[in-house]
Amino acid sequence: MSAPNSHTPSLLRQPAAVAILLAIAVYGAGWAVHAARAPEWLTGALAAVIAAAVLSLVLAHTGPGVTAGYALACTAAAGGWLAYAGAFSPTTWLAIAALAGAVTVLAAAYPLVRRHQQRLAEEARRRAAEAARLAEEHKWPDLLRRLGYPGTSFRSQTRTRSGHTIRLGLPANGKVRYSTLAAATERIEIAARLRHGAVQMERGGRADEVLLHVAERDVLADTIELPDGRQPLSVNRPLPVGLHEDGTVCSVTLREVATLIVGLRGAGKSNLINVLIAQLSQCTDALIFMIDLKGGRTALPWLQPWLERRTRRPVIDWVATTRQEAELMLRAVLRGIDARAHSGAGGEKITPSANLPAVILIVEEVAVIFGMITGPRTSLEGTTNTTLAALGTQVTQLGRSEAIDPVLVTQRGAVTMIGSADLKSQCALRIGLGVATEADARLVIPDDLHIAANLARLSHPGSGIVQSRDGRPMPVKFYRLTHERIAGIAERAGADRPAPDPVLIQAFGDAYLKRWSEERAGHLRGARVRSNAQAVVTPPLPTAGPRSDTDREFAEIVAGLADEDPGGRAGPGGKADLVACPGADPGAGPARTRMLQLLDTVGVMGATTARLQSMLQVEGIDAARQSLDRWLTEEESAGRVKRASHGRWKTR
Repeated sequence: MSAPNSHTPSLLRQPAAVAILLAIAVYGAGWAVHAARAPEWLTGALAAVIAAAVLSLVLAHTGPGVTAGYALACTAAAGGWLAYAGAFSPTTWLAIAALAGAVTVLAAAYPLVRRHQQRLAEEARRRAAEAARLAEEHKWPDLLRRLGYPGTSFRSQTRTRSGHTIRLGLPANGKVRYSTLAAATERIEIAARLRHGAVQMERGGRADEVLLHVAERDVLADTIELPDGRQPLSVNRPLPVGLHEDGTVCSVTLREVATLIVGLRGAGKSNLINVLIAQLSQCTDALIFMIDLKGGRTALPWLQPWLERRTRRPVIDWVATTRQEAELMLRAVLRGIDARAHSGAGGEKITPSANLPAVILIVEEVAVIFGMITGPRTSLEGTTNTTLAALGTQVTQLGRSEAIDPVLVTQRGAVTMIGSADLKSQCALRIGLGVATEADARLVIPDDLHIAANLARLSHPGSGIVQSRDGRPMPVKFYRLTHERIAGIAERAGADRPAPDPVLIQAFGDAYLKRWSEERAGHLRGARVRSNAQAVVTPPLPTAGPRSDTDREFAEIVAGLADEDPGGRAGPGGKADLVACPGADPGAGPARTRMLQLLDTVGVMGATTARLQSMLQVEGIDAARQSLDRWLTEEESAGRVKRASHGRWKTR
């Protein structure tokens, strides 16, 4: 019995009440037949017709069975009683007793009949569901068999945000592999009558498994706002940046890897950079440096709360908006890498913390400063791209163990745009957004042509594919961060930004101390900075409330460095470059003097001639290898340096 309608009177919802009403109706019909003095044959014929009509309806609805038998019994009892009432009288005790008895028996039997009917209906539903399940299980193996890939088996299926994920088993003979199925995605889409790009293949947990992702709706067209998370994050752990097509969170690890982000104009690169900055701003163990040669357009919204003195520290600790500032930053970062390496901090490698933060260097539009076909032609015209690309390559190659990692952003993945094949080869984490052609996609993801083909098919801004050693090659819809939300995030995060450790501050030197000077950063809108070193290192701290230990230590270090060089004459090392090394030959040139200074800083481990040459090149001093060998030999004869093991030199 179907669920009663909400408008049905409550009296009719009870089987007993229905039985009484039907008994009254039959009794009234008996009176009408008796009063009309209809012939017995006519009464019987009418009763038979009515019974046949009712029985036909029941059979059409339920088919033969207990329910049809019950309906036959009811119509036979009603027809027989009407025939008796028409022939004799409905008022006799026998007629009344017969009607009451029939109604009682049939009403008592109704729940049993109803339960039987429900049981049959439930069994029918189970059979239908089982048939549908079997059909769904056989659908994809059968389809693959028709396409020429026999032997695949169904293992499981899960519902996803966009459709379904089917886990398929591959045949043991190895004739059907992941690569063959990945190459046949378009044929599968045609055979299944799906839209273009609806089928994605992914390797399973075992070699004999593949995951078939079927997108029944295009969720990449949706906009997913960046969650308003305020819990602290760590650069040591993956940072969420979006959702995969199946609804799982896509997270990326920026620590210990170099990251390459590639996408055409309008593909969503700037938004992704803002999402990364927003997540890094929640990391209390990471500093953000940024090279933004678009006049600081991307960086400025993150700096505005600090420039307006609404927060204590800027979210982005150092911003370079000119080629000269970019060179200063890259050289300072290289000195920081070298200083951390010689400090021995962290043992085998540095694990970032609030007292020893990582440095994430974000480079916007790499082609402008690293590209082979842009920038000044010679050093006479300014800092060349060759110089900057060499510095960027060194940062990428040497920074991992010292917790200094780059994030490079460009429009194409060609080496001419990135500046160096060596630099590109170091980028283990690659994020592809929109690309013009499949050939461009292969420049981003060269190791898997099928994933590159999927990347080329993506058309919605803000969607892409993340390729890493432990990542999933599924399309991703990156979080959306609107411009209006940036100021609020930056203002909250500015209170908890870490300061560089003392080793980094000393290594960065004057280039870092004066990064917010009027000369170098005055063009930033609303900048309120002064020209002396002590005032421009960091924004003024709040006057109310005590300073934290980190703030106090940071201020003391800065004041100490400024006292050492009050006139601002310090060079790249933070001290005067041409101060003679103790015991050095007064007639030695600047390059030789600086070589002795650097050799004095490396400690008892010493340094090879090649390392000294590299350290000098970082500071813009070109010295031939033969000259260094000759100088060291002469200094050894003078008793100022001596040979260490494995071709190293060290001072006495």
